[in-house]
Amino acid sequence: MAPLRFAVVSSVLLALCAAPAGAFPLIDSSEETHASVCIGSSDTPERLIEICGIALSGSGHTSEELARMEESLGFAYYETDRLEEARAVFEATLARDPDEDRAIRGLGWVLHDEGDYAAAAEQFRRALDISASASGLAGLGLSLWDLDEIDFDELMTYLDAALAINPDYHWARREKGWRLLEVDRAEEARDLFATFLEEAPWDANALAGLAKSYKALGEHEKVIEQTGRALEDDMDRAYFLDLRIGSLFVLERYRQVIRDADALVEASPETHEGYIWRARAMSELGRGSDALAYLASAEEILGPDIFVVYWRAKLMMHHGQYEKAALQIGRNIAGDEVDTYDYELLGYIEYNRKDMAAARRAIDHSLELDATNASAVLLDAILMLQEEAGVEAALPRFEEAMALGLSRNGISEFAGELVGAGYFMHAIAIRAKHPG
Repeated sequence: MAPLRFAVVSSVLLALCAAPAGAFPLIDSSEETHASVCIGSSDTPERLIEICGIALSGSGHTSEELARMEESLGFAYYETDRLEEARAVFEATLARDPDEDRAIRGLGWVLHDEGDYAAAAEQFRRALDISASASGLAGLGLSLWDLDEIDFDELMTYLDAALAINPDYHWARREKGWRLLEVDRAEEARDLFATFLEEAPWDANALAGLAKSYKALGEHEKVIEQTGRALEDDMDRAYFLDLRIGSLFVLERYRQVIRDADALVEASPETHEGYIWRARAMSELGRGSDALAYLASAEEILGPDIFVVYWRAKLMMHHGQYEKAALQIGRNIAGDEVDTYDYELLGYIEYNRKDMAAARRAIDHSLELDATNASAVLLDAILMLQEEAGVEAALPRFEEAMALGLSRNGISEFAGELVGAGYFMHAIAIRAKHPG
């Protein structure tokens, strides 16, 4: 494509990237221009949106400069989760030059993050037909993995090939770690993230990966250590607070949970996590009524949040308020976003109310939505003890729950149900097999 003396930028693109009033000056170096900073992507995504907007509103750009600035702007939108605007930028580039591989790759990433993996794979293939690139290889591999068209080792081959093209492609290195976590290879993920952080201690994504690896390995003290490091360095406060709170809760440090939950609510008052963690900790400290009142006030702030509704119902059940709990979770079940956990909770509520038929209906609905829900499978096994299927069917069903990752509490629960049903020897055998 021949260079343009004066590039024409579409009115749609100019409208997308127009800088807000009062945004000047963004560049205070006499050696840089808006165009040079935009082309080099040498600023934060938020600032690049403004900087590239200013640069693109100018004239005199060659076609190569224009494509690189649009690439930078598109990925700045992409990195700030403004996918529709990112798509508009990449499509504006492709309207001018359908073979601009950088814009094709950018559109591929937008499609991938929107969940259209088949369309994303098609775009990445198109881009790779034009030129080999680390981003194109990684995007194609990830899209095929998400489509279940390649196995894990093949995905790793794609990512390794991307790193062979560009050893400094940090995203691909980190992605290997996250995908190792996805297939329960937490030790390998931990080692990868730890090595990466020796080279780039500032990388919040890798630090999150290391903390998540320790969490998967059950090393909660190390999770607290790594999240504390992130918070000291002023990384994503809400994300790392939420991660630390989870480990504090497992370690039963409920007063610390409350302190961190308050900080999380302050950092992210529009999301439900902080409110729910605080209420759960209050409940564990014997303040059930206060916890329920707190979640009621949270719903006044957040509106009918499905997670707040769920946890209000769950705490009501834990405190013996079964009728209120059933009405509460019924709000989610009547909605459009009902999931396996809503029906599972209703199943446990009805079981506690001694309505076995209602519990059976609820748990069957739960398992229809997700047959891998370990807690739902556990209740299925418990119900079998009361039904015609009996202990002969319940025992192998319990083992299925164990294979799905049932918690230690679930083992105790099932052993207790066996004792309650008179199956003392079976309960002893379960405890011997699964000491917990």
